[in-house]
Amino acid sequence: MSTETLERDVAEASVAATLCRLSAEGAYWRVVVETWRRGEEWLGRLVFAPDGSAREGDVREGPALLRGRSHAEVVASAHEIPEHRLRILLHSLV
Repeated sequence: MSTETLERDVAEASVAATLCRLSAEGAYWRVVVETWRRGEEWLGRLVFAPDGSAREGDVREGPALLRGRSHAEVVASAHEIPEHRLRILLHSLV
């Protein structure tokens, strides 16, 4: 494997960070921000997974709405989203 291929694979790999836990719809949800690099920009989306033994179909993934110059910047912007907005997004992903 060439260094160029390895660097491209690492650059396109996603990184996940737990944002918070949320109580909604009679369950506790783990809210994760998933980030990945595309060119010079970092993109991110929110992923909601019920705590416990969840089936894969129970996981809800939002669109790539978060953008920043680094993984840390995308995660920081996700932390600024109020809890009531997270609930609205969770309910919209049914």
